[in-house]
Amino acid sequence: MLGLPPKMRTASACCSTKVITIFDRGLAVTTTNPNPPTLEYKLQEALKLHKVLDELQDLATTTEISPEKRLLLLDDNAIESARSHILARPPQPS
Repeated sequence: MLGLPPKMRTASACCSTKVITIFDRGLAVTTTNPNPPTLEYKLQEALKLHKVLDELQDLATTTEISPEKRLLLLDDNAIESARSHILARPPQPS
């Protein structure tokens, strides 16, 4: 970007920022994007959120750590409930 004129630098696409906030009874994912999101962007974000939910489920259900020592405990349907609010679904294995 250093070789571009100033007008081109300000017009170029920028990165979005994601913040995951964990509360006692839930979590929130906030995304800031300086550009209006396209459908492709929204679909990519949805797939990333599914990956985050996969990781959270792994943390909450791992057998390597006893339940009383886990940092994250989830209700039985917490992950599936969260998935139902996401725009797209990940591909299902055949």
